[in-house]
Amino acid sequence: MLGQRQLEQAAVGPADLPGSGWSTDTVSGRGPDGVEIKHTIPDVTRLPRVSPAACAPLGGIAMGPVSTTRQHHAVLIQDVLRTGKGHDSVEDALLAYRPADARGVMTDLRASLKACDSFPERDGDRFADPKPRATPSVGDDAVEYDLTRIVASVDDSGDLDGGKPAKAPFRFLVVRSGATIAVFSNQGFPGDHPVIPAEVVSAQIAKPAKAG
Repeated sequence: MLGQRQLEQAAVGPADLPGSGWSTDTVSGRGPDGVEIKHTIPDVTRLPRVSPAACAPLGGIAMGPVSTTRQHHAVLIQDVLRTGKGHDSVEDALLAYRPADARGVMTDLRASLKACDSFPERDGDRFADPKPRATPSVGDDAVEYDLTRIVASVDDSGDLDGGKPAKAPFRFLVVRSGATIAVFSNQGFPGDHPVIPAEVVSAQIAKPAKAG
């Protein structure tokens, strides 16, 4: 299991990625951009419960991104972006677990994909229609899936106006490498088909083993 500093050293940066135009933006921890955003590791048993319970693993990743049933011990979250030719962006979250819990995260997630239809978000919106995708050959274990975020219609003041809800697509890729879990996520606008940049995944998954 990687410690906090090891996990931060395992985060992918522009120097690890092919081509130009890549940058990173730290969300939690100390990332390759040199920015440190203080955080505390929560006791996951005290996090708000996702209901129904079958959706808890999916909900934890979508709203965390952490497991709500398996305790992590270190975390680094950053956005990875590329400008120039086209535009790519993805949230890259690294979490350190004890080995058995890391394997359990993947088992829980697969079970949740089979049993869960939808669950509410904490702000009143809802995630629905989880769809597993073909299992990618990356890391020691991986799960890729789509979720739809159903967002209530609001007026210019931000108040509910009774209009038709918007449906924003999400793509998630969760990869286990040893006892490290990497969560890649990308949100699109209604009608989009968000993707996870393959070059970010390949570069990120190659780093945790070197940091151990």
